[in-house]
Amino acid sequence: MIQVMGRALRRWARLARLDALDLRDRLLGRRDLLVPPRRYVDGVGGFDFRLVGQHLAAIAIDHGKLGPSERILDIGCGVGRLAVPLTSYLTTGEYVGFDIARPAIGWCLRAIAAHHPRFWFRLVDVANSHYNVHGKVRPDEFQFPCADRSVDVAFAASVFTHLSPLAAEHYLSEVARVLKVGGRGVLSFFLFDSELKPRLSTLGPRFPHFIEPFCAVADRDDPEAAIAYDLDVVTLALERHGFEILGISRGAWAGFSGSVSFQDFVFVRRVTA
Repeated sequence: MIQVMGRALRRWARLARLDALDLRDRLLGRRDLLVPPRRYVDGVGGFDFRLVGQHLAAIAIDHGKLGPSERILDIGCGVGRLAVPLTSYLTTGEYVGFDIARPAIGWCLRAIAAHHPRFWFRLVDVANSHYNVHGKVRPDEFQFPCADRSVDVAFAASVFTHLSPLAAEHYLSEVARVLKVGGRGVLSFFLFDSELKPRLSTLGPRFPHFIEPFCAVADRDDPEAAIAYDLDVVTLALERHGFEILGISRGAWAGFSGSVSFQDFVFVRRVTA
């Protein structure tokens, strides 16, 4: 009980400090209207909002081959880190993002969609044992808010890293459903192979608990906080859903050099209807 109260007090103090910094920026006229409140950024890991967004946009453009006239679906869009830099890139294209975080979607609607008519955001009440315990929609039954074959690029950063096996399988089927034939997927994971598997408990993040032979979690009591998958299982699942794998960038989290990003990224193309 004392530990729980201590964590709550520390969180309250941190958020109060972040709110104070936002107030200072407003008073000094230094507020960036396309950067959300610090407490929202803190909720998705912190770091420099603009720099992370530019990094994600570069991955979508350079590796996902997103063109300025294409339609991108941002799965788990959060506070719009990818959306903000794309407002100056998508000339005649469209952006669709959805997330389970009500404050984040509310900010995106006010700050981005209100000024950029080709940017759409949707709040979805999908259950997740870590982020949305009381969600009313099962993740393995959730339908993405896009029509069949209506998306050129499907982007999912830090989404499959929080999905149980059943939910992850369903999300892959939804990515396949909404992508046009020839459309690309940009998907991040924590992936392990036979060489990495014995060292999973020593990496950062650590995955010491196996809930399936092909699936390990960081916290057995909070499995969807962080999940890692066997590379071969993910590869087979992607092929089963009609994807051609264009490339895999192993992540810096596991000590790989030359990584595209911290997490592993898999780049795919939809090849069958």
